[in-house]
Amino acid sequence: MGDSKNYRRKFFSDHPVCCFCGGGRAIEEIEHIPPRFMFINKHRPSGFEFPTCIECNRASRKTDTVVSFLTKFASIQNLSEKYHSDFEATAKGLLRNCPETYDEILSGRFGNRQEEKRYKKTHNEDVVIVSLGPKQREHINLFGLKLTLAAYYLVSGNIASSDAYITIYIHTSKNLIENTIPQQLNFLGEFHTMQQGNWSVPDQFSYRYGSTDDKKNAVFQFLMHNNLLLSTFIFDGSADEKSRLKLNEHLTVGSLRAVNDVKRNPFPSISMSYEQT
Repeated sequence: MGDSKNYRRKFFSDHPVCCFCGGGRAIEEIEHIPPRFMFINKHRPSGFEFPTCIECNRASRKTDTVVSFLTKFASIQNLSEKYHSDFEATAKGLLRNCPETYDEILSGRFGNRQEEKRYKKTHNEDVVIVSLGPKQREHINLFGLKLTLAAYYLVSGNIASSDAYITIYIHTSKNLIENTIPQQLNFLGEFHTMQQGNWSVPDQFSYRYGSTDDKKNAVFQFLMHNNLLLSTFIFDGSADEKSRLKLNEHLTVGSLRAVNDVKRNPFPSISMSYEQT
């Protein structure tokens, strides 16, 4: 207990300002991103801990559940049976907290059965293909925004300004299966992962990055459970530099707001089947 308090005290001293809202608020909590939910049985190496205010921490609470479910869902048949209860617990959390997104996921899921069967016939391999609806994309964009701000702080030591531009590209298991992911970012080299001693989790979370010499601009790729890949760019140069960027769409720190989900009474129970039909 004493070690934990000492660690927290030192962390607050070393990182006095929230790294998610442009440096405008003091640290109030320690954020773990990616969240523990995303890792099998919530077993996560230490590290990737970031200073946050309460508002920024709470903004992605439901989003963490959605992204954790999506990344585990597409790899469930590759997990041993002992991990199925962990996945079912994630599914129940999604149903309880984000029922509208849960419905959207299932409707997209069942629409891909035939495509999955065709792939298995051609490649003799089981896959799960998830089509992303608007609510899922909204959650993934929020997750990608927060992960980018955290990684930018980690690799540059800088807190992104409130008017930094962040652009996010989402690649799903379908892109990975069909090998339709753009190759322009391969110059970033090998992926890294979280590691604690000899224990690492490259099959659950890995990343790679590059930045300009002044650390103002950076590019990241985040791979989760080998089926969701986010390519993100952050531009935090001068206003003149940002004005010359030709971006169709971008986010800013001000976009860090919780995704709304329609509330309804969740089903009293959920039974998940892991057999391919």
